[in-house]
Amino acid sequence: MAEVAAEGLNAAAGRVEGGQESGNDLVSEYTVYQSELLDDTGESLGKIIGTQINMIESDRKFQVGVAFPKKVSNAAQAEAGEIKKKAS
Repeated sequence: MAEVAAEGLNAAAGRVEGGQESGNDLVSEYTVYQSELLDDTGESLGKIIGTQINMIESDRKFQVGVAFPKKVSNAAQAEAGEIKKKAS
């Protein structure tokens, strides 16, 4: 039983780390986009739209990086609940 708990904790730590990495990547990418827009003195509509598209893509990558680990975590918690029921 202790081995199962340790595996669960390790898996949860990996999911948390993955979420943190996704968040850090998103902030880094948004900072680059912000700098590009602020540094461009002759902002054109094309530049603004291109940056907006890049931001949407970055947001999608973040959502995948956070949503997938959350789904896995929920499934692991449900499985842990079933194991508890069987052990009782």
